[in-house]
Amino acid sequence: VTGRTRRIETAVRDRTSALEAEVREREVAEAALRESEQRFRNILNNVPIGVFYTDLRGHMKLTNPRFCELTGYSDEELMQLSLADYTHPEDMLQDIDLMAQLVQGSIPMYRRHKRYIAKRGTTVWVQATVSLLRDASGKPRSIVGVVEDITEPLKLEEAERAREAAELNRTPDDEEFM
Repeated sequence: VTGRTRRIETAVRDRTSALEAEVREREVAEAALRESEQRFRNILNNVPIGVFYTDLRGHMKLTNPRFCELTGYSDEELMQLSLADYTHPEDMLQDIDLMAQLVQGSIPMYRRHKRYIAKRGTTVWVQATVSLLRDASGKPRSIVGVVEDITEPLKLEEAERAREAAELNRTPDDEEFM
């Protein structure tokens, strides 16, 4: 074997070793990415609040099971809809205004009570917290939001207010009949 052949064999062995190390590093990185993706999916699928991810026009790109449960739509159905399709009409103008402020950078996020019209036609009150996501250059990319069903607490508040109003409107004569 000549000196040139040995140098070639050494270079091939060194390069093969470097490539094997690179493959091992890539496999470790891919495993970490899979683990991170699984962790994200577990959180998204099991969190007790609705989560949505839309493009800048409000077209759905990702939802979680709780969001589907709140709206009554399947994930597949939601992918065909925009926020305007199930947001209560009286709440839509404020949503449009707030989303425009997000995209313009006037506000970093917003939180508000709003209504969804569920697939079955019922009104669902939610507290929505919505933020803008930007790409690496700072350009607006998408919108992410979390929503919590507040329908029952609002009903309880309303019942309490009605009870208090009834007590305030009670006359002394009313007490004679109790």
